[in-house]
Amino acid sequence: MSGDVIGVRIARNSPVLFIDGNGLLNKPGDVIVVELSTEKGIEVEATVVIGAGQMLSASLGELAGRALRTA
Repeated sequence: MSGDVIGVRIARNSPVLFIDGNGLLNKPGDVIVVELSTEKGIEVEATVVIGAGQMLSASLGELAGRALRTA
């Protein structure tokens, strides 16, 4: 994992997905492009709901994907 963990939503009422922030500095409300682990090569837009540094600790297991860039 190359960056901090962030939480994103793909759609307004979708579950929060925890992804690798990939070293990007994002804050809640930012729209970013994400590559999901289950959809290699497929890029989707997501809204950051939990920024890097906001999570103190959690046992997340495998992350759902990684941030690629700001949308």
